[in-house]
Amino acid sequence: MDLADGRTSLGGRGVPRLPGMTDEEAGSCFGATVFPNMFIDISGSEAMLTSIRPTVPQAAFW
Repeated sequence: MDLADGRTSLGGRGVPRLPGMTDEEAGSCFGATVFPNMFIDISGSEAMLTSIRPTVPQAAFW
C-alpha cells in the first residue's frame, strides 16, 4: 500500500516484515477464503484470521 507524501504508517514505528517475504511481497496483500466461514489475510507485517460464527441458526447466510 502506498501512502500519501509525508504520511507514515503506525505513527512512524516500524513493524518487522514476516520472515521469508521479499520486498515485492511485503508491499502486497494476499487473501483467501476457507469456505464457509473463514478468511485469511496476509500482508508484509501481519497475518489475520477472521471467523464468522452465527449466534442463532437464523443468522446463517447460506
